[in-house]
Formats: sequence, structure tokens, C-alpha cells
Amino acid sequence: MNESSIPLVCDLDGTLLRTDTLHELILRAVATDLLTLLRAILLLITRGRLPFKIYLAEHIQLDPALLPYNSQVVALLRTARDSGRKTVLATASSQSIAEGVAANLCLFDTVYGSTPFRNLKGTAKAELLTSLYGAKGVDYIGDSKVDHPVFAAARCAYVANPFRNTLTLLNKTDERATDLTISKSPGDEQGEKMAPSPVIRALRPHQWAKNALIFAPLLLAHDFSPDALIASFTAFMIFCAAASAGYIINDCLDLPADRAHPVKCKRPFASGALSPLPWFVGAALMQLALPLIAVLMLPLHFALCLGCYIVLNLCYSFKFKQLLFLDVIVLTSLYVLRVIAGACAIDSPLSAWVMLCSCFAFLTLALVKRLTELTRLRGSQTAVGNGSEGGDTPPSAISRRAYRTEDRLILAALAAASACSTVFTLILYAFEDAATRYYQSPIIIAFTALPVFFAFGRLLLLACRGSLRYDPVMFVLRDKASLCCALCCGALYLLASFCGVPWL
Repeated sequence: MNESSIPLVCDLDGTLLRTDTLHELILRAVATDLLTLLRAILLLITRGRLPFKIYLAEHIQLDPALLPYNSQVVALLRTARDSGRKTVLATASSQSIAEGVAANLCLFDTVYGSTPFRNLKGTAKAELLTSLYGAKGVDYIGDSKVDHPVFAAARCAYVANPFRNTLTLLNKTDERATDLTISKSPGDEQGEKMAPSPVIRALRPHQWAKNALIFAPLLLAHDFSPDALIASFTAFMIFCAAASAGYIINDCLDLPADRAHPVKCKRPFASGALSPLPWFVGAALMQLALPLIAVLMLPLHFALCLGCYIVLNLCYSFKFKQLLFLDVIVLTSLYVLRVIAGACAIDSPLSAWVMLCSCFAFLTLALVKRLTELTRLRGSQTAVGNGSEGGDTPPSAISRRAYRTEDRLILAALAAASACSTVFTLILYAFEDAATRYYQSPIIIAFTALPVFFAFGRLLLLACRGSLRYDPVMFVLRDKASLCCALCCGALYLLASFCGVPWL
């Protein structure tokens, strides 16, 4: 039989797409319409899986243009279509979703999906294709064990993104199976070996550096006893787990916006390197368990502080990041809660001066973060529009944000005022009687205001110029000038703590 007369049939979830559309629908419902999700779950309990996914597909919208496609499968379909072969999309996903994907790609002659009366999965799909094209009348592209009946009914089988042992099981019964592994050039393979794995990138361990704030109360209280060190390190590890879980939840809820972003589209969940729903569920369970673990290992008020951090982080992911100025207040609070949690872990009181300085410093960083986003957006508009007006940029131009590009001046002024407040707080604290309890020469602490002023001033200038990355905290941790300022502050701290200077 001439190969051009054999239709090429392709599955959708995990094959043409590097994701599962049902998982995508559930996450979109969690992010935008919890009531619809609850109704769908009721249908799942009372009537089964098919009404559940059909109801979600009818009430939750997915943008096919933003879904992660398997480039190898798309190329194979395009080659088949160009050679005159008939191409068919057959999927257990809803018919409406399948038609949307087909309309986006313009690669399919016929589309078959699940309807309220037919779940087009496994044996049902094999029977449909056999009735339409005859036994061994199609070539089929699938990905999992569920597709085995279809593989058996097909003339040739292609396996894309195979689950563990899928290809092995198929090859035991069918020698015609072909693994659609995307071929890589030697340079690509070398770059892939150097790049972190998707799991590591999803956990974002580089962001754990922010949790070093846990150790701030330890240093300020000059408490270096073994018990305090162990408690602080335990608190640090718990907050690292909570932070990673929070990033996973945020990334899973932000999938459409991340996929539309030129840089964030490469994140593991947005690109389809990791399946989002299992990780979302695991991260949610982790955040539920961490306060209970904290109760067993650390003081109760640390667990309460951790619970506040987790709840506030979730509120930020779901809603607060979309609200004007409330987003920067929440970001500031998340940083300050780390400092408070560090004090709770070692049962050390925090002075009002530490709280004031922390609030002003982290408010500066949160404002600079938003200023950086607006400045980079303004720059991209100028490059594209060649000087066209950007003052009426809608809030949707920034992923789920409430700011416009003309807000840059206000944000810059507020960031400068907050930075100056941080500097003034440091100077005033050095002249307080409370400082004499911890420092032999407390006035030296006033000199830390100089490197702090330099670091914040430089950060603000770079943000206004568009030379700053999206996260100013990570920039500070990698920037040589900022690290030199931190070393200066550390040297002054040691000098004030352990070296009495008579004339100061």
C-alpha cells in the first residue's frame, strides 16, 4: 500500500502537546474560577471523569497559541501533510479543545475528540480508527501505555515523550515502534549538560539566598551558641522548602502569562519540561505540612510566623500581585517575616529599629522590582514603536500587574524616599542607648549608612536606565559593587562589635 494513502493520526496530550490539557484546565480553574472547579469535582464524584473534563472544557478557556507544542511531532505532521498524506487529530480531550488546537496549527484534515457521549481514549479510539480506516490502516503517534490498543491497531507506531517503560513495553509486542526523540547537535547536547535540570530550575535554589535573612537576628543578638545556630539553620531549611513550594505554585498559576513572556516561557512548567498539576498538588501539600513540622522542631511562634508567610505567599500568587501598591507591601512583608521568623526560632526579641530598617530596606527592593519591569517594558515599546506613545499602556501589558509605564516616576520617587529612610534609621539607631548593649563602639554602625546609600542609589539608577534584571535581590547577590558594599557593612559590624574605639 502506498504510504501517501495511509493517514497519519496524532494524539494530543503528551504527544502533540508537551502538557495535558485537562491539567491545564484544572489549574486555570484554580487560578480564575474556583466555583467552576468545585462544580466539576461534584460531577467527577457523581458521574465520572468524562462529564468532569467536558464541563471544564466548556467553562474554562485555554489559548491554543500559548500551549507548549512538541516541535518534533509538528515537523513530522507538516512533512506528512506536504507530501499529500491525510493528517488526523484523535484525542481523549474535549472536541472543542481539539478543534481549537487544530485551528491554531492548520495541520489537520480531520479532528476527533471526546464528547458527552464518547470518551475517545484507548480501546474506544482504536475501534473508531479501525472502523474509519480499516485494520492497520493508519500510522499513529502516541505517548503512553493508554495508547497501546491504538498502537496495536496501527500500521506503524511513533512514540513521543514516552513515559517510563512505554517504549520497552511496545517494542516487546510491536517491532514497528519508533521513538520520536528530538535529535540534538553536539553543541546543544553540551549546553544541555551544563544547564540545570528542570526539577532544579523549578525549585529555584538560587532564591534560597533570600532566606539568609533568617540569620539576621542571630547576628544582631550576638548569640552564637550551638542551640541558636542549630535552630537558625533548621528554620532556614524549612523556609527554603516553603519558598520553593511557593515558587512552584506561583509558576503553575501563571502559566499563560509566563508562556507569553520572552524569558519566562523557558521555565520548566511553561515550556512543558515538567507536568504542572502533580507538582502543584505536591507543593500545596508541602505547604500544609511544613507548619506541622515546624511545631515539632522549633518554638510555636516560629510555626505561626511560617504559617503567616505561607498564607501571605498564596494570597500574593492568587490575587495580591494584581493590586496596585498592595503587591509591594506584601513583597515587603514576606521579607520582613523572614527576619521575624529568625528571631522566633532563637527566642530573641527584635527591636523597633531593626523592624523599621527592615521594612524600609525591603520596601525599596520591592519598589525597584516593579520599577525595573516598567522600565524594561518602556524600552521594548520604544524599540518596537520607534518613539510611539507609551503613556497609555494597559495593566495587562505586565503579567497580572496593575501598573502603567507612566507610573515609573512615582515608583522611583517612592523607592528613593524608602532608601533614604533606611539610611536615616541606621544613623539614628547608632545613637540610641539600645545599641550599647550589643556593640562596644555603636557609633561605628552609623557609618554603615554610607555603603547602604551607595548600593541603593546605584540600584535605583540602574533600574531607571533599564540595566537591571527583573529581580533586584538576585542582582545584589551577584553584583560585585553591591557585594563590596555588603563586605564593608560586615567589616563595620565586626569593628563595632568587638573592637572598642575610644574616640568613638
